[in-house]
Amino acid sequence: MFVPGAVLRGQGKATEEQLLKNVEDEYAVTAFAVAVCRAAERIAREAQDAASTELLGSVRSDGEEVLEELGGSLEQRAEAAVVAAETAGGVGAAGAAQAVRDWSNWLRETAERMPGVDRLQGVPEGALITEGELPIPDYRSLGTRLILDRLPYLSQRDLATVGAYERSHAARPAVLSRVAGLLGPEPWPGYDIMNAGEIRKRLGDAEDSLTRRVLEYERRHQARSTVLAAAERVHI
Repeated sequence: MFVPGAVLRGQGKATEEQLLKNVEDEYAVTAFAVAVCRAAERIAREAQDAASTELLGSVRSDGEEVLEELGGSLEQRAEAAVVAAETAGGVGAAGAAQAVRDWSNWLRETAERMPGVDRLQGVPEGALITEGELPIPDYRSLGTRLILDRLPYLSQRDLATVGAYERSHAARPAVLSRVAGLLGPEPWPGYDIMNAGEIRKRLGDAEDSLTRRVLEYERRHQARSTVLAAAERVHI
């Protein structure tokens, strides 16, 4: 992974570097989620599903706002890392401002080059996806009901893959509508791969806005009773 040299020439404080890396990861994941939502919007629009199009547009708008906020946070964290490096004698004052700009530009370019984003930003090329790439085994042999039952357990990236494949093959309205309803930003990066215990632990010190996002997202997806109960306790 390439990182602007002006940032790394001075090592700075490990804590500042880690905070910067955390924001970098969250920015990239959010950028991918927004790209997925844009693709789903196009699918819903082409299917003349006005309700899903409106919902996805709202979710995408929220994601874009989060992305903008993360961009500001990114610059603040980058500046803190550069200042720490400068204190250690690694970066001059003039170089610090340039390093912040370099980092911000680099991260935005990196997010745009994430695997799969180029496909999702254009017309979904589901015809290029093989059945072996699908997250649901034996997909073509399953009935609509069985596929619908499995969709809530898929990650956002896997949902986008299924949606693109389905659109280019059977194009069943029930499947496409359900995929569109499930697509949207995770409450936080990595949520989909966490188990219920890990999510409950994270909720222990969560802010009210984050707890609401967990409740809304979990109810639409796996609806795990232990997660919902934990989020409701915190939210009250």
